[in-house]
Amino acid sequence: MTALKTRALPTLWDRFFEDAWPPVNDEKVLNPQIEIRRNDSEYRILAQLPGLKKEDVQVEVENGELKLSGKYSAEEKTEHKTVHSEIRRYAEFRRNLRIDQDRFDLDRVSAKMENGVLEVTLPLRAGVKARQIQING
Repeated sequence: MTALKTRALPTLWDRFFEDAWPPVNDEKVLNPQIEIRRNDSEYRILAQLPGLKKEDVQVEVENGELKLSGKYSAEEKTEHKTVHSEIRRYAEFRRNLRIDQDRFDLDRVSAKMENGVLEVTLPLRAGVKARQIQING
């Protein structure tokens, strides 16, 4: 015996309206690109966050983690004689980076936001230097 699967075929009416209105709630999870730079006195973490303002972003240091998070929301309304639409966009992100609490001066961590780029500065503790490792073999 053969089992038949059925599915509803789209009607002309469905096809007519499928692209007429985009989804009302377009939720997304952002995955910002992060760049880590180091010099003799500090590490700098740069996160690309286009469209976000500093009020939308949170930076925390807790339990050996640097936590970056934020939310973006926007609303667009269009009203014309025959067209009425409202589009809401929402996205959020959360990035946790493990950090060595003994290596950094956590009381002096700072952050700034400029032109959609979040820059977090992690100053190194005094006396912390890179150590050259010999490669055997």
